[in-house]
Amino acid sequence: MDFIKLQYSHQTIHVGNLYDSSRVIEGKFLESLERDEINGKNHWAVGPFNPVEIQSEISDSYHRHSCLQWLDRQPESSVIYVSFGTTTTFTEEQIGELAVGLENSRQRFLWVVRDADKGVALMMRDWGCRDELLTSVMVEKVIRKLMDSKEGEVIRRRAVELGGELRRSMAEGGVTRNELNSLVSYIRR
Repeated sequence: MDFIKLQYSHQTIHVGNLYDSSRVIEGKFLESLERDEINGKNHWAVGPFNPVEIQSEISDSYHRHSCLQWLDRQPESSVIYVSFGTTTTFTEEQIGELAVGLENSRQRFLWVVRDADKGVALMMRDWGCRDELLTSVMVEKVIRKLMDSKEGEVIRRRAVELGGELRRSMAEGGVTRNELNSLVSYIRR
């Protein structure tokens, strides 16, 4: 209880927020927060915190993770990566629907399932369409659309462009690097 009380006493000196995101992705949202001075006037988007480029010293496939070995053997741009991040959790039934939909799509996929999703049922709240959207048929339809249509081609192309923009944002002079420099300057002042 003392720890919680200690936290409340420091909330009066709140000066801003850090985000594991980038202005490349959420620039309009961050500008809106700044303009309306919501949760303070300082908002630093210093992400992504995970590396955007992976440097590997391992050149022989024997020492690479089996998922990467499998991925290396697939045709370029033929695999869909499925991950719902760290804040979304599904029921076993929803995971089953995803699995069936992915399998029925007949597309190559690499699916990250967190340990927290294995047998835990914490539902997403306030999302009225979740049952409607998370059926194996809908998953299959969306995957096929993404991988086998002109619209999907446009989306995949935009994802590649966005990836490039994110990598450039992390480089010297990039928007994310500038955000990080601004945060450090604010702290050191």
